[in-house]
Amino acid sequence: MLLLFLGLALSPYPAAAQQQWDGSSDPSGVIYRSGNVGIGTSSPQAELAVSGAVHAQSLKSIRQPSEEYLNLGTDAVFSSDRRLSFRLNTDGSRTGNVFYAFSANDAEIMRLDESGNVGIGTQDPRSRLAVSGTVTAQEVVVTETGWSDFVFADGYDLPSLREVEAHIEREGRLPGVPSAEAVAAEGVRLGEMNATLLQKVEELTLYAIEQRKRVKAQRERAETMQAEKEALRRELDGLREEVETLKQALEAQGVRVE
Repeated sequence: MLLLFLGLALSPYPAAAQQQWDGSSDPSGVIYRSGNVGIGTSSPQAELAVSGAVHAQSLKSIRQPSEEYLNLGTDAVFSSDRRLSFRLNTDGSRTGNVFYAFSANDAEIMRLDESGNVGIGTQDPRSRLAVSGTVTAQEVVVTETGWSDFVFADGYDLPSLREVEAHIEREGRLPGVPSAEAVAAEGVRLGEMNATLLQKVEELTLYAIEQRKRVKAQRERAETMQAEKEALRRELDGLREEVETLKQALEAQGVRVE
């Protein structure tokens, strides 16, 4: 490029050099205009403007002024084209290193902020991944350290059903379960909520086992009482037979029995 500029400056054909520098309206070649170089464009608006593909074996670095950013795509704010912007350093209106992707109406789709948080549909991600909308996945794995196997451990203080009933009447929800207001304000931590739900399922299992034991004990008592009743009935029948035999013997001896 430097040799080209030197060649133009030393050319014996100043008209041709002027034509090459000022450029014609035909953007088929290289156009030099007001110090800007345009390739494939007759109106370069930057030091180097290329209308078409650029091929390079390597790109070492791109240095931007402190208040500029690297922009890929159309620079028009209200454009029908989609725009992808990499903001390496920004001015006071935006802080930090942020990655932007804009839709056709210039609404922000996604950002990666300086703390490493990714926001999709939100400009204020407060976690590693914040999504404002629906997430569809084939599988979600949540690592949780505090699982609920302690319910089956020896010495676990299982609340009585009377205590659970009193808590439901007082709070309108199961013990340990967040309220609807808290969920609306703070959301739900899936790992903690699954652990809580598992705890309730395990407690229900213990209640069911306890209830089964009680039912079994009651059934056994009922069967015992039924057996005792049958034994008493048989004993009573035997006594009746003995009384009838004695009555018949007395009547045979002329003793009248009422």
